[in-house]
Amino acid sequence: MDETEKQREGDSSNMRAIIWVSDKETRLMTQVMDRPYIQHLLEQLVRRDIGQVSLITSSPEPKLKELLGDGTRWGIEVKLHESGLSLQQELCDENNRELALFCDATWIPALPLFRNEVTRIQWPSLFFHDRNSTSQWTGWAMVPENLLGAFASQIMSGVEWRKAAASISLSFQKVFLEQPSLSASGAAQTLESNRMALRVLFPGLSFYGVEREPGIWVGRGARIPASVKLEAPVFIGENAWLGEGCQIGPDAVIGQDCVIENGTTVCCSVVAAGTFLGHELDVKDSVVEHNKIENTRFGVELEIGEAHVASSLTSAEKFPFWINLALGAMTLLTITLVWIR
Repeated sequence: MDETEKQREGDSSNMRAIIWVSDKETRLMTQVMDRPYIQHLLEQLVRRDIGQVSLITSSPEPKLKELLGDGTRWGIEVKLHESGLSLQQELCDENNRELALFCDATWIPALPLFRNEVTRIQWPSLFFHDRNSTSQWTGWAMVPENLLGAFASQIMSGVEWRKAAASISLSFQKVFLEQPSLSASGAAQTLESNRMALRVLFPGLSFYGVEREPGIWVGRGARIPASVKLEAPVFIGENAWLGEGCQIGPDAVIGQDCVIENGTTVCCSVVAAGTFLGHELDVKDSVVEHNKIENTRFGVELEIGEAHVASSLTSAEKFPFWINLALGAMTLLTITLVWIR
């Protein structure tokens, strides 16, 4: 079998992936289990032997650039583009491979493993999923790479990206995926993606933690008193600190380095890494990131002004609230002992 035939059979060892951030609401750094959504996307590509990734986003966050680097940590090459023009120039400067994987970052579909001999997908292909019982394109496609230059040219001329993608892929084979896709386009999608991860409804997701009991994953260094009630499925990140009498779960994700104070309940929610939650709060159907709370049940977004209710623990300017409390108590005890003497 020659190299061209291997590519058509789905050998992806030399394949490039083009990730297009089409939706401004797609929050690439949103937490899914213990890592950002974009990291899961990259890890899914690595599982399929993708060797080079080009990510196109008009306003990359500094944290995104820091996370991606040059891709060395995943053993691949990652390039970040802030416009379709730089991608177009890259495609013109390099020799085109046989195929490329086009990815809309809005979704992470459960694609087949391209080297799986059982799959026998014919290329090029469009990948569809069933959403609300309606077949919809995921925005992912396996395309001949020489067509991507035409796609980039249309984007540069102002054509909406899906129309541009459709113009180069109308004759492609449609592949329908049975399993649902992950997304981080908003709070509701973030909660659903974490729920799917907790319930192992999406294949091949990576995260760190020990499954102490069925459906209860705990990261290294997490402090969980005996009085805490954990209801599966639940994930507690590394070095998280739970107070006495907390109730966590079901469908709850607590990020690393979080502090949840006594008596607080967290269920059907995601608490982002480095977040502090105060005493006896009732957090449900929400995404909490430091002092920002998005509740999907009522469709509201709040920014909490009181640090003792919800705040960040990652600020270098101040100690976390619970440490300040401890220091304050020690100071008061010292003053009392001095006064007694």
